[in-house]
Amino acid sequence: MNRCFGFYLVGLIGLMCCRGMAEVTPVPDDPGISDTSKTDLNLTANSEEVGEITLKVQAEVTKLAQNPSDPATVTMIRQWLIGEMQSKNNPGGTSPAYQEAYAAALNAAFMDALGHPSTPVNTRLNIGIVIKLLPGRTEKLAPSVVQLLKDKSSAVVLWGERAAAAILPAGVQDAAFNAGPRDEILAAIIESVVTHPDGPISGMLADEANQAINPELNEWPRGRPPTPTVLSALIDASLKLQKGRLEIYRKTGVPGAPIADTYATYLTMGTPNVWNSMTPTQQLQAAQQALDFVSLASERAVGRQNNQNDDLIQALKEEGRWIMELGTTLSDQAITAAGSGVNNLGIAAPAQQVRDACSAVLPAFQGNQALSGIQATLPIEGSKSSPDVAVPAPPTASDAQQ
Repeated sequence: MNRCFGFYLVGLIGLMCCRGMAEVTPVPDDPGISDTSKTDLNLTANSEEVGEITLKVQAEVTKLAQNPSDPATVTMIRQWLIGEMQSKNNPGGTSPAYQEAYAAALNAAFMDALGHPSTPVNTRLNIGIVIKLLPGRTEKLAPSVVQLLKDKSSAVVLWGERAAAAILPAGVQDAAFNAGPRDEILAAIIESVVTHPDGPISGMLADEANQAINPELNEWPRGRPPTPTVLSALIDASLKLQKGRLEIYRKTGVPGAPIADTYATYLTMGTPNVWNSMTPTQQLQAAQQALDFVSLASERAVGRQNNQNDDLIQALKEEGRWIMELGTTLSDQAITAAGSGVNNLGIAAPAQQVRDACSAVLPAFQGNQALSGIQATLPIEGSKSSPDVAVPAPPTASDAQQ
Protein backbone atom coordinates (compact mmCIF):
# COMPACT_ATOMS: atom_id res chain seq x y z
CA MET A 1 0.00 0.00 0.00
CA ASN A 2 2.76 2.44 0.94
CA ARG A 3 4.72 1.67 -2.21
CA CYS A 4 1.66 2.25 -4.38
CA PHE A 5 1.07 5.55 -2.63
CA GLY A 6 4.72 6.46 -3.27
CA PHE A 7 4.38 5.79 -7.00
CA TYR A 8 1.27 7.98 -7.05
CA LEU A 9 2.91 10.73 -5.02
CA VAL A 10 6.03 11.05 -7.15
CA GLY A 11 4.01 10.75 -10.34
CA LEU A 12 1.78 13.58 -9.12
CA ILE A 13 4.81 15.73 -8.27
CA GLY A 14 6.27 15.11 -11.72
CA LEU A 15 2.98 15.95 -13.41
CA MET A 16 2.62 19.15 -11.40
CA CYS A 17 6.12 20.17 -12.39
CA CYS A 18 5.94 19.06 -16.04
CA ARG A 19 2.36 19.48 -17.24
CA GLY A 20 2.85 23.16 -17.91
CA MET A 21 5.27 22.25 -20.66
CA ALA A 22 2.37 20.81 -22.65
CA GLU A 23 -0.32 23.31 -21.58
CA VAL A 24 1.58 26.59 -21.56
CA THR A 25 3.66 28.00 -24.37
CA PRO A 26 4.29 31.59 -23.26
CA VAL A 27 7.05 33.73 -24.66
CA PRO A 28 9.08 34.66 -21.59
CA ASP A 29 9.19 38.35 -20.76
CA ASP A 30 12.92 38.02 -20.13
CA PRO A 31 15.12 38.41 -23.21
CA GLY A 32 16.88 35.32 -24.42
CA ILE A 33 20.49 34.87 -25.37
CA SER A 34 21.36 36.01 -28.89
CA ASP A 35 21.63 33.46 -31.67
CA THR A 36 25.02 34.98 -32.50
CA SER A 37 26.36 33.85 -29.14
CA LYS A 38 24.76 30.45 -29.58
CA THR A 39 26.35 29.74 -32.93
CA ASP A 40 29.63 31.70 -32.89
CA LEU A 41 30.95 31.83 -29.34
CA ASN A 42 34.68 31.96 -28.67
CA LEU A 43 35.16 31.27 -24.97
CA THR A 44 38.47 33.17 -24.71
CA ALA A 45 37.75 36.07 -27.06
CA ASN A 46 34.11 36.68 -26.12
CA SER A 47 34.33 37.02 -22.35
CA GLU A 48 31.62 39.70 -22.35
CA GLU A 49 29.15 37.35 -24.01
CA VAL A 50 30.03 34.60 -21.55
CA GLY A 51 29.42 37.06 -18.73
CA GLU A 52 26.05 37.98 -20.21
CA ILE A 53 25.06 34.31 -20.40
CA THR A 54 26.03 33.85 -16.76
CA LEU A 55 24.02 36.89 -15.60
CA LYS A 56 20.89 35.93 -17.52
CA VAL A 57 20.96 32.35 -16.29
CA GLN A 58 21.56 33.43 -12.69
CA ALA A 59 18.61 35.85 -12.87
CA GLU A 60 16.27 33.12 -14.09
CA VAL A 61 17.35 30.57 -11.47
CA THR A 62 16.99 33.20 -8.74
CA LYS A 63 13.48 33.92 -9.95
CA LEU A 64 12.75 30.19 -9.98
CA ALA A 65 13.71 29.95 -6.32
CA GLN A 66 11.67 33.02 -5.43
CA ASN A 67 8.42 31.84 -7.03
CA PRO A 68 8.00 28.16 -6.12
CA SER A 69 4.22 28.44 -5.72
CA ASP A 70 3.51 30.25 -9.00
CA PRO A 71 2.95 27.51 -11.63
CA ALA A 72 2.85 29.90 -14.59
CA THR A 73 6.13 31.56 -13.64
CA VAL A 74 7.81 28.25 -12.84
CA THR A 75 6.73 26.83 -16.20
CA MET A 76 7.94 29.92 -18.06
CA ILE A 77 11.35 29.84 -16.37
CA ARG A 78 11.79 26.14 -16.85
CA GLN A 79 11.00 26.49 -20.55
CA TRP A 80 13.42 29.42 -20.80
CA LEU A 81 16.25 27.46 -19.15
CA ILE A 82 15.72 24.46 -21.44
CA GLY A 83 15.04 26.50 -24.57
CA GLU A 84 18.15 28.67 -24.33
CA MET A 85 20.33 25.63 -24.97
CA GLN A 86 18.92 25.79 -28.50
CA SER A 87 18.93 28.40 -31.24
CA LYS A 88 15.53 29.94 -31.95
CA ASN A 89 16.10 30.16 -35.69
CA ASN A 90 18.01 26.91 -35.97
CA PRO A 91 16.84 24.42 -33.31
CA GLY A 92 19.70 22.23 -32.19
CA GLY A 93 22.21 24.38 -34.09
CA THR A 94 24.08 25.79 -31.11
CA SER A 95 27.85 25.38 -31.05
CA PRO A 96 29.63 22.99 -28.66
CA ALA A 97 31.44 26.00 -27.15
CA TYR A 98 28.13 27.70 -26.38
CA GLN A 99 26.61 24.52 -24.98
CA GLU A 100 29.56 24.12 -22.60
CA ALA A 101 29.42 27.76 -21.53
CA TYR A 102 25.67 27.62 -21.01
CA ALA A 103 25.84 24.35 -19.05
CA ALA A 104 28.64 25.80 -16.89
CA ALA A 105 26.54 28.91 -16.18
CA LEU A 106 23.54 26.74 -15.32
CA ASN A 107 25.64 24.61 -13.02
CA ALA A 108 26.97 27.66 -11.14
CA ALA A 109 23.45 29.02 -10.67
CA PHE A 110 22.03 25.64 -9.68
CA MET A 111 24.83 24.98 -7.19
CA ASP A 112 24.20 28.37 -5.62
CA ALA A 113 20.49 27.58 -5.23
CA LEU A 114 21.07 24.04 -4.00
CA GLY A 115 23.58 25.31 -1.46
CA HIS A 116 20.95 27.37 0.37
CA PRO A 117 18.99 25.42 3.02
CA SER A 118 15.98 27.66 2.40
CA THR A 119 15.65 26.75 -1.29
CA PRO A 120 12.16 25.20 -1.64
CA VAL A 121 11.68 21.54 -2.51
CA ASN A 122 9.74 22.55 -5.62
CA THR A 123 12.72 24.53 -6.87
CA ARG A 124 15.09 21.64 -6.26
CA LEU A 125 12.71 19.31 -8.11
CA ASN A 126 12.60 21.70 -11.06
CA ILE A 127 16.38 21.86 -11.20
CA GLY A 128 16.39 18.08 -11.62
CA ILE A 129 13.69 18.28 -14.30
CA VAL A 130 15.61 20.93 -16.26
CA ILE A 131 18.79 18.84 -16.26
CA LYS A 132 16.83 15.73 -17.25
CA LEU A 133 15.23 17.51 -20.23
CA LEU A 134 18.14 19.70 -21.28
CA PRO A 135 19.50 18.92 -24.78
CA GLY A 136 23.10 19.23 -25.89
CA ARG A 137 26.34 18.84 -23.97
CA THR A 138 25.42 18.81 -20.28
CA GLU A 139 28.50 17.25 -18.65
CA LYS A 140 29.29 20.52 -16.87
CA LEU A 141 26.17 19.97 -14.77
CA ALA A 142 27.69 16.95 -13.00
CA PRO A 143 28.23 18.83 -9.69
CA SER A 144 24.55 19.85 -9.61
CA VAL A 145 23.50 16.26 -10.25
CA VAL A 146 25.67 15.05 -7.37
CA GLN A 147 24.09 17.68 -5.13
CA LEU A 148 20.58 16.56 -6.11
CA LEU A 149 21.50 12.95 -5.35
CA LYS A 150 22.54 13.99 -1.84
CA ASP A 151 19.29 15.86 -1.14
CA LYS A 152 17.33 14.98 2.00
CA SER A 153 14.09 14.76 0.00
CA SER A 154 13.68 11.37 -1.68
CA ALA A 155 11.54 13.00 -4.41
CA VAL A 156 14.42 15.34 -5.28
CA VAL A 157 16.83 12.41 -5.21
CA LEU A 158 14.58 10.59 -7.70
CA TRP A 159 14.90 13.48 -10.15
CA GLY A 160 18.62 13.56 -9.45
CA GLU A 161 18.83 9.94 -10.58
CA ARG A 162 16.86 10.76 -13.70
CA ALA A 163 19.15 13.71 -14.38
CA ALA A 164 22.16 11.42 -13.96
CA ALA A 165 20.64 8.98 -16.45
CA ALA A 166 20.30 11.83 -18.93
CA ILE A 167 23.92 13.03 -18.82
CA LEU A 168 25.88 9.79 -18.30
CA PRO A 169 25.52 8.23 -21.80
CA ALA A 170 26.94 11.29 -23.55
CA GLY A 171 29.23 12.23 -20.68
CA VAL A 172 31.17 8.98 -20.73
CA GLN A 173 32.16 9.69 -24.33
CA ASP A 174 34.32 12.56 -23.02
CA ALA A 175 37.76 11.98 -21.48
CA ALA A 176 37.49 14.93 -19.09
CA PHE A 177 34.17 13.66 -17.76
CA ASN A 178 35.62 10.18 -17.22
CA ALA A 179 38.57 11.66 -15.34
CA GLY A 180 36.49 12.60 -12.31
CA PRO A 181 32.83 13.64 -12.68
CA ARG A 182 31.76 10.19 -13.88
CA ASP A 183 32.90 8.38 -10.76
CA GLU A 184 31.52 11.12 -8.50
CA ILE A 185 28.09 10.66 -10.06
CA LEU A 186 28.29 6.87 -9.88
CA ALA A 187 29.24 7.01 -6.19
CA ALA A 188 26.43 9.47 -5.48
CA ILE A 189 23.89 7.27 -7.28
CA ILE A 190 24.86 4.27 -5.16
CA GLU A 191 24.79 6.34 -1.97
CA SER A 192 21.36 7.75 -2.86
CA VAL A 193 19.90 4.25 -2.71
CA VAL A 194 21.84 3.13 0.37
CA THR A 195 20.73 6.20 2.35
CA HIS A 196 17.05 5.73 1.40
CA PRO A 197 16.53 2.00 2.12
CA ASP A 198 12.86 2.37 3.00
CA GLY A 199 9.98 4.77 2.53
CA PRO A 200 7.21 4.92 -0.07
CA ILE A 201 9.51 5.46 -3.08
CA SER A 202 12.62 3.51 -2.04
CA GLY A 203 11.86 0.92 -4.70
CA MET A 204 11.58 3.60 -7.37
CA LEU A 205 14.94 5.00 -6.29
CA ALA A 206 16.57 1.59 -6.65
CA ASP A 207 14.99 1.06 -10.07
CA GLU A 208 15.97 4.50 -11.43
CA ALA A 209 19.49 4.19 -10.00
CA ASN A 210 20.05 0.83 -11.67
CA GLN A 211 18.76 2.10 -15.00
CA ALA A 212 20.95 5.20 -14.78
CA ILE A 213 24.17 3.19 -14.65
CA ASN A 214 23.22 0.15 -16.74
CA PRO A 215 24.04 0.57 -20.47
CA GLU A 216 21.88 -2.47 -21.30
CA LEU A 217 18.70 -0.75 -20.13
CA ASN A 218 16.47 1.69 -21.94
CA GLU A 219 17.94 5.01 -20.74
CA TRP A 220 21.12 4.34 -22.74
CA PRO A 221 21.04 5.10 -26.49
CA ARG A 222 21.87 1.98 -28.44
CA GLY A 223 24.19 3.87 -30.78
CA ARG A 224 26.54 4.98 -28.02
CA PRO A 225 28.09 1.93 -26.39
CA PRO A 226 30.59 2.70 -23.62
CA THR A 227 34.27 1.96 -24.17
CA PRO A 228 35.69 -1.13 -22.43
CA THR A 229 37.18 1.03 -19.66
CA VAL A 230 33.90 2.84 -19.06
CA LEU A 231 31.94 -0.42 -19.21
CA SER A 232 34.19 -1.86 -16.52
CA ALA A 233 33.47 1.14 -14.27
CA LEU A 234 29.72 0.79 -14.88
CA ILE A 235 29.88 -2.93 -14.06
CA ASP A 236 31.67 -2.15 -10.79
CA ALA A 237 29.04 0.45 -9.92
CA SER A 238 26.16 -1.92 -10.75
CA LEU A 239 27.66 -4.64 -8.59
CA LYS A 240 28.26 -2.23 -5.73
CA LEU A 241 24.67 -1.01 -5.91
CA GLN A 242 23.38 -4.58 -5.94
CA LYS A 243 25.58 -5.46 -2.96
CA GLY A 244 24.16 -2.55 -0.97
CA ARG A 245 20.61 -3.73 -1.61
CA LEU A 246 21.51 -7.32 -0.68
CA GLU A 247 22.38 -6.07 2.79
CA ILE A 248 18.76 -4.98 3.18
CA TYR A 249 17.58 -8.55 2.48
CA ARG A 250 20.08 -9.95 4.94
CA LYS A 251 19.56 -7.48 7.78
CA THR A 252 16.07 -6.01 7.43
CA GLY A 253 13.62 -7.64 5.03
CA VAL A 254 12.39 -7.36 1.46
CA PRO A 255 12.97 -3.87 0.00
CA GLY A 256 10.70 -2.18 -2.50
CA ALA A 257 10.95 -3.17 -6.19
CA PRO A 258 13.07 -6.31 -5.81
CA ILE A 259 13.14 -6.59 -9.60
CA ALA A 260 15.71 -3.79 -9.57
CA ASP A 261 18.10 -6.15 -7.82
CA THR A 262 18.24 -8.37 -10.90
CA TYR A 263 19.47 -5.59 -13.22
CA ALA A 264 23.14 -6.01 -12.31
CA THR A 265 22.89 -9.73 -13.11
CA TYR A 266 21.22 -8.89 -16.41
CA LEU A 267 24.16 -6.61 -17.27
CA THR A 268 26.88 -9.03 -16.23
CA MET A 269 25.41 -12.42 -17.15
CA GLY A 270 22.71 -11.62 -19.70
CA THR A 271 25.04 -10.71 -22.56
CA PRO A 272 28.01 -12.93 -23.49
CA ASN A 273 30.17 -10.07 -24.77
CA VAL A 274 29.80 -8.23 -21.45
CA TRP A 275 30.63 -11.35 -19.42
CA ASN A 276 33.66 -12.06 -21.61
CA SER A 277 34.90 -8.49 -21.19
CA MET A 278 34.89 -8.75 -17.39
CA THR A 279 37.89 -9.55 -15.23
CA PRO A 280 37.89 -12.86 -13.33
CA THR A 281 37.35 -10.86 -10.13
CA GLN A 282 34.28 -9.16 -11.58
CA GLN A 283 32.93 -12.46 -12.87
CA LEU A 284 33.33 -14.12 -9.50
CA GLN A 285 31.68 -11.18 -7.73
CA ALA A 286 28.76 -11.15 -10.19
CA ALA A 287 28.16 -14.89 -9.71
CA GLN A 288 28.52 -14.62 -5.93
CA GLN A 289 25.96 -11.83 -5.75
CA ALA A 290 23.57 -13.66 -8.07
CA LEU A 291 23.77 -16.60 -5.66
CA ASP A 292 23.40 -14.29 -2.65
CA PHE A 293 20.31 -12.69 -4.14
CA VAL A 294 18.68 -16.04 -4.89
CA SER A 295 19.56 -17.35 -1.44
CA LEU A 296 18.49 -14.32 0.59
CA ALA A 297 15.33 -13.64 -1.40
CA SER A 298 14.25 -17.28 -1.13
CA GLU A 299 14.93 -17.30 2.58
CA ARG A 300 12.69 -14.26 2.93
CA ALA A 301 10.01 -15.80 0.70
CA VAL A 302 9.66 -19.06 2.60
CA GLY A 303 9.11 -17.08 5.77
CA ARG A 304 6.04 -15.30 4.37
CA GLN A 305 2.63 -16.18 2.97
CA ASN A 306 2.53 -16.90 -0.77
CA ASN A 307 0.24 -13.94 -1.38
CA GLN A 308 3.03 -11.63 -0.15
CA ASN A 309 5.61 -13.00 -2.56
CA ASP A 310 4.46 -11.98 -6.04
CA ASP A 311 7.26 -9.44 -6.54
CA LEU A 312 9.82 -11.65 -4.90
CA ILE A 313 9.06 -14.73 -6.99
CA GLN A 314 8.91 -12.69 -10.18
CA ALA A 315 12.35 -11.28 -9.46
CA LEU A 316 13.64 -14.74 -8.65
CA LYS A 317 12.35 -16.01 -11.99
CA GLU A 318 14.20 -13.17 -13.69
CA GLU A 319 17.42 -13.94 -11.84
CA GLY A 320 17.06 -17.57 -12.88
CA ARG A 321 16.85 -16.43 -16.48
CA TRP A 322 20.22 -14.69 -16.31
CA ILE A 323 21.79 -17.67 -14.53
CA MET A 324 20.56 -19.78 -17.44
CA GLU A 325 22.18 -17.32 -19.86
CA LEU A 326 25.47 -17.65 -17.98
CA GLY A 327 25.25 -21.42 -18.29
CA THR A 328 24.83 -21.05 -22.05
CA THR A 329 27.78 -18.65 -22.27
CA LEU A 330 29.98 -21.05 -20.28
CA SER A 331 28.59 -24.15 -22.02
CA ASP A 332 27.84 -25.47 -18.53
CA GLN A 333 24.72 -27.62 -18.44
CA ALA A 334 24.62 -27.78 -14.64
CA ILE A 335 24.43 -23.97 -14.35
CA THR A 336 21.84 -23.83 -17.13
CA ALA A 337 19.72 -26.45 -15.34
CA ALA A 338 20.02 -24.67 -11.98
CA GLY A 339 18.97 -21.39 -13.55
CA SER A 340 16.06 -23.08 -15.29
CA GLY A 341 14.85 -24.51 -11.99
CA VAL A 342 14.74 -21.04 -10.46
CA ASN A 343 13.25 -19.50 -13.58
CA ASN A 344 10.39 -22.03 -13.60
CA LEU A 345 9.18 -21.25 -10.08
CA GLY A 346 5.58 -20.12 -9.91
CA ILE A 347 3.90 -17.61 -7.63
CA ALA A 348 2.18 -20.46 -5.71
CA ALA A 349 5.30 -22.63 -5.41
CA PRO A 350 5.46 -24.33 -1.99
CA ALA A 351 8.36 -23.51 0.30
CA GLN A 352 10.15 -26.80 -0.26
CA GLN A 353 10.11 -26.37 -4.03
CA VAL A 354 11.56 -22.89 -3.63
CA ARG A 355 14.29 -24.22 -1.34
CA ASP A 356 15.14 -27.12 -3.64
CA ALA A 357 15.32 -24.99 -6.79
CA CYS A 358 17.38 -22.25 -5.23
CA SER A 359 19.74 -24.48 -3.28
CA ALA A 360 20.82 -26.08 -6.58
CA VAL A 361 22.55 -22.87 -7.70
CA LEU A 362 25.46 -23.07 -5.22
CA PRO A 363 26.78 -26.54 -6.22
CA ALA A 364 26.24 -25.71 -9.90
CA PHE A 365 28.42 -22.60 -9.60
CA GLN A 366 31.06 -24.35 -7.51
CA GLY A 367 31.25 -27.15 -10.06
CA ASN A 368 32.55 -24.75 -12.69
CA GLN A 369 36.30 -24.26 -12.46
CA ALA A 370 36.10 -20.52 -13.17
CA LEU A 371 33.59 -20.08 -10.33
CA SER A 372 34.99 -22.55 -7.83
CA GLY A 373 35.71 -19.70 -5.40
CA ILE A 374 31.97 -19.10 -4.83
CA GLN A 375 31.05 -19.22 -1.14
CA ALA A 376 27.78 -20.22 0.50
CA THR A 377 25.60 -17.22 1.36
CA LEU A 378 25.34 -16.19 4.98
CA PRO A 379 21.72 -16.51 6.17
CA ILE A 380 19.54 -13.57 7.04
CA GLU A 381 20.27 -12.10 10.46
CA GLY A 382 18.41 -13.93 13.20
CA SER A 383 17.80 -16.95 10.98
CA LYS A 384 18.79 -20.48 11.93
CA SER A 385 18.92 -21.52 8.30
CA SER A 386 22.04 -23.12 6.96
CA PRO A 387 24.17 -20.74 4.86
CA ASP A 388 24.04 -23.10 1.90
CA VAL A 389 20.27 -22.90 1.53
CA ALA A 390 19.37 -20.69 -1.40
CA VAL A 391 16.06 -18.91 -2.30
CA PRO A 392 13.87 -16.65 -4.64
CA ALA A 393 13.56 -13.04 -5.74
CA PRO A 394 11.32 -10.23 -7.26
CA PRO A 395 9.69 -8.77 -10.52
CA THR A 396 11.18 -8.59 -14.06
CA ALA A 397 14.36 -7.14 -15.58
CA SER A 398 13.54 -8.11 -19.16
CA ASP A 399 10.68 -5.60 -18.99
CA ALA A 400 13.19 -2.82 -18.30
CA GLN A 401 15.35 -3.79 -21.26
CA GLN A 402 12.34 -3.18 -23.49
